[in-house]
Amino acid sequence: MPREPGAAGSFGQAARTTPSQVERDARQLSSRWLWLVLLLIVEYIALALSFDGGQIPKDLGWRSLLRGTGALVPVFVAVLTGGVLLAGEKAQSEFREIGAAPIGPLSWHWALFHTVSFAALFYFSAQIFQPRFGEQAPALLVTVWILCVGVSGLSWFRLVTGTLWACSARLVGNILLSGSVLGLLAWGTGFGSRSLWPWLASETLRLSSSVLSIFSREVAVDADTAMLTLGSFRVEISPECSGAEGVGLVLVFLCGYLYRYRDDLRFPAVLWLLPVAIVATWLSNSARIIALMYLGEHVSRDMALGGFHSKAGWLLFCLIALGVVALSRQSSFFARSTPSKNVENATAPYLVPLFAVLVTAQVTGLFSTGFDALYPLRVGAALAALWVYRKHLRVELSTPSVVSIVVGALVFALWLWLVPRDAEGGRYLEEQLSAMSRPGRAGWILARVVGAVLTVPLIEELAFRGYLGRRLMDVDFSSVGYRRFGWLSFVTTAIVFGVVHQAWLAGTVAGIGYGVVLLHRGRLSDAVAAHAVTNALLCVAVLGFERWDIPI
Repeated sequence: MPREPGAAGSFGQAARTTPSQVERDARQLSSRWLWLVLLLIVEYIALALSFDGGQIPKDLGWRSLLRGTGALVPVFVAVLTGGVLLAGEKAQSEFREIGAAPIGPLSWHWALFHTVSFAALFYFSAQIFQPRFGEQAPALLVTVWILCVGVSGLSWFRLVTGTLWACSARLVGNILLSGSVLGLLAWGTGFGSRSLWPWLASETLRLSSSVLSIFSREVAVDADTAMLTLGSFRVEISPECSGAEGVGLVLVFLCGYLYRYRDDLRFPAVLWLLPVAIVATWLSNSARIIALMYLGEHVSRDMALGGFHSKAGWLLFCLIALGVVALSRQSSFFARSTPSKNVENATAPYLVPLFAVLVTAQVTGLFSTGFDALYPLRVGAALAALWVYRKHLRVELSTPSVVSIVVGALVFALWLWLVPRDAEGGRYLEEQLSAMSRPGRAGWILARVVGAVLTVPLIEELAFRGYLGRRLMDVDFSSVGYRRFGWLSFVTTAIVFGVVHQAWLAGTVAGIGYGVVLLHRGRLSDAVAAHAVTNALLCVAVLGFERWDIPI
């Protein structure tokens, strides 16, 4: 159905409707949420820049686990995301109710308590994360440090949730528990599935060698060492390559999906999807090994052992998992109701352009050795997707606000500060570009600039600020105005935006900045402009100052 001018779902101006009392209260609280989130990020940056877990020796028993403290944040985000997805609409509805409820004035007692607890955390971190850790940090000191982490985190959470901290803690705890159980189940299933290794290895070798023998006589199999040879190219079928872990992960994914959407699916008919997914996973793994052998022998050994070996498995896993989900939704044998072909998919214009780029990146990454020479295909995929949905994305060409330009420049400065130099990575990229022909190098750089300044800001803002941010506030996201604020939506969108970037901390800060720009005038085009300014300045830094190590 055609939308009225100024509809909330349009690309430009937000809806001019009279805000409800809930929306007015939420906007009044927006500055509080923003400052507290910024406080958390500043505290994390202070710890991350001051202390390095890599200095801790590896031979200290359980205390050596502190070497991996930097990985805790993405693990926490993954667990939280898994818990929210598993909990479904009920958890999202409860989050929205908590976010809209009055939380009372800011407690200065808790603010002081949090300041003291963070100061203690910083002090004990200085005692632990040092070169002479083994001699100066007994187990008691590590225990006190862990307590400081917990107390500082809980006091910050109390500042955010105010008088609703008890029910908020209960809800977050349930989500973290669900996500943790799902993660442990995935890990345990993947690890336990290795018991299938002896049988799967022999069958994988047999199928792969049989197919390869059709095209070549130079195929050899050593069953004792699980070695497969094609001409001069040889690979060992290890437990990770046998397909056992893939089978386990697909089963966990589908079990979580069946539980989450149990009311929409037909049982027990839908259980037939489990053996279908298992067989498809094993066959696709054998196909991956066959393709790996062919690439290694006839195309490029580096390509086979590089991008293809590391990415093909995950790409096939995603295709099978999403394919089974699509089958369960489209078939009346598995689903209680199937989507009507005449109903317009409102999410597609916002998500398809980004998915097109991600899929293209995965496919081109299969045939790279660390440098994606086929990057221009990503730009082409983005432009093609935007062209397909051009009628659904009504762009309002308005002059960018001063705020969007300033914030874009500020994010650029923070990006340079937060992202550490990678001299080795910069040299590698420069060497790869130097090895290309002059027209090829010029074309690649031009495509990279066009992608960074034009297509990437547009497709990412559509997906994150245009869809995800509003979807977290209401199932009917198109009815949500761009100036409507929700603390869960704002924070989650910024964090997810950061996680999908190579420099996740800088990406999260950027997500906060672009979110503020969006709230300023309620125009998604302002967020796109700020994003474009950041990337344009990064391109200037890369090309003008030869900072090839800067991730864009």
